[in-house]
Formats: sequence, structure tokens, C-alpha cells
Amino acid sequence: MPCIAAKELTFKVKGKVIVEDVSAELCGGLNVVLGPNGAGKTTLLRLFAGVLRPTQGSVLIDGAPPDKVRARISYVPAQLSLDPMTRVVDLAEAINYGKDGSWRKRLREYLSALGIEWAAERRFSTLSSGEQRLATIAAALSRGGDVIIADEPTEFLDVSNRAKVFALFRELAHKGALVIIATHDVRRAGQADRVLVLSRGVVTFAGQPGEGLVEALSKAYGVDAKTLLEEA
Repeated sequence: MPCIAAKELTFKVKGKVIVEDVSAELCGGLNVVLGPNGAGKTTLLRLFAGVLRPTQGSVLIDGAPPDKVRARISYVPAQLSLDPMTRVVDLAEAINYGKDGSWRKRLREYLSALGIEWAAERRFSTLSSGEQRLATIAAALSRGGDVIIADEPTEFLDVSNRAKVFALFRELAHKGALVIIATHDVRRAGQADRVLVLSRGVVTFAGQPGEGLVEALSKAYGVDAKTLLEEA
């Protein structure tokens, strides 16, 4: 079972602390990271994926830094800037650079699972925002990593496709992958094996969904979390 261990993880930009003294261990399962805008969710996921290097502390995936096990990581960024002429298959090929051709089969399988099996040869500029998001998820998953890190994967998606994406991630977690998702869809916390709540770069809750989570969300968002859960 894959594990990510963060120890006293801190990241600063020009002296400003974005993530502060995060220590946590996530082993397998579906892990959801919640928190308001600016809480540090994207930065934390980038640190986990090895896109950023910590200012202090460490991140280890089964005892190795992320840059030593990149082949195991499937990373879905929150935003992706692409040439308008880029096809879905072109993105997947770039993501799988240096790997054997088995990614092509995985790409077709994930596109089909997400209901856009027809999109492989389509240019991103011809897809809707939601379709682009689904295609990006499928391209990232085609990498075949057992550590899946997804930043706002349900952005731009309707209710049906949100459920479809979370069902897919849940299935991958059941098959043994470590799945970490940052989201504003707080209702999904109930589907998680473990939840992290970030507030101003600090982890204020880490554990299974429960009453303590409601209190942590209330403090992080500055509203009654029970209302938040009902309206999300």
C-alpha cells in the first residue's frame, strides 16, 4: 500500500508562509483535502507530487522523495495551459514520455469510464470546459501511477460527472492506489477514508470523517459547517 509521509513540511514564497509545519502520513485509500481559497491546498498537493520542493521539512513516498519515484505519480493539476492545437492523445503522450505504449490502452479505458471515449483525437480547443477537465483526468491517469494526486478534479463538472469522477477515484483507491484529492465539494468528505482540513497553511484536522471534522470546517470557512454541508 503506497504511503506519503510529510514531516514538518513548510513552503514559503518571498518570506510568506504558504504551508506551515505539516506532518501527516497518508497510506492508501481515498484522502480528501478541504479548506477555503488560499488555505494552501494546491501548494500542499504540489509538494506531495514533487512539483515544488519544500522550504523546510520533507515529503517521502514509501521512503523516497517524489522526484525519485515520478513514474508512480499520476498528477492532475488544477489548471493546465495548452496550445489550442493540442489533442487529448498528445497530452497523454507527453505525460507518458519515456514509457512503453501501454498508456494508450489505459487512456482509452479512462476516457470511456468518464463517458468521453470519442475525445482521444480531439483538440482541447474543441471541447467544453467540463470535457477538458475529464480529458485531463483521463490523460493523467493513463500514466498508471499508484499514487494519484488530483487538484480540484471536479471543477467545471456537472453533478453527474462529479459523481462519476469520485466513483472512479474511489474504485482506484479500492484497488490499492493512494488517492489524494483537493476539492471545494465538502460533501465528498463523507466518501473519504481520511480528511485533511487546511486553514492558512496549517492542518487543523486529520482523520476519518466525524464530528471533529464539522468543527474544523466551521472554523476554517467561518460558517456553520452543517449549513455548508447542506448547501454544498
